[in-house]
Amino acid sequence: IKVESADTIPPVIEEISLDRKKVPPSSAIHVRVRATDNVGVVEVKADGTSLTKTNEVWEGEITVPSTPGNYTLKITARDEAGNKAQAEVSYSVVTPTGSVAVTTEPKPLVMNGSAILYIKLISTANFDDKVSVKITTEGIPAEYAADLSWFNTTAFEVVVKAGETKLLPVEITTTAKGYHAFRTEAYSEGFNATSTDYGVIYVP
Repeated sequence: IKVESADTIPPVIEEISLDRKKVPPSSAIHVRVRATDNVGVVEVKADGTSLTKTNEVWEGEITVPSTPGNYTLKITARDEAGNKAQAEVSYSVVTPTGSVAVTTEPKPLVMNGSAILYIKLISTANFDDKVSVKITTEGIPAEYAADLSWFNTTAFEVVVKAGETKLLPVEITTTAKGYHAFRTEAYSEGFNATSTDYGVIYVP
């Protein structure tokens, strides 16, 4: 007679990562969890919110409280036999102060062929912000505007940590002589505000 031994081994929560750890009230944090089990993990929750499995990672978003303070996010992993593992990670909710500004370096970008332009995001904020960056030629007369097809990308979605200065490289390829202008916009989710800057490409 073959006796099946019951699974009594709980899952192991190997890693928890949050895209942001200091956030404004009522904002969303993206949670990623790596959990393993001798048979298989069937469910992972973050403060009761079910996460979705993508490859070997469980992920999803939780909405933080509306009151500033320090909080603990409880992660629970469960296997098919009902064994559970728990782990915690801390984060804080703060009232936003400061700002996020955008500029580009170098100014002008002197080039012929291909070169790297850096979009510089400067945070004086007290929280980790989600920032959407867009390169456009809006408001620039056509004869002075850069061709956006020269840029290897014209949009970014990034997290800028509290007090961080972040450089985003953009490759530009052109041999069109003269001065060419473009506009960079950085929308801050935390402040619900857009910072704007103008840059210039010069091909001698």
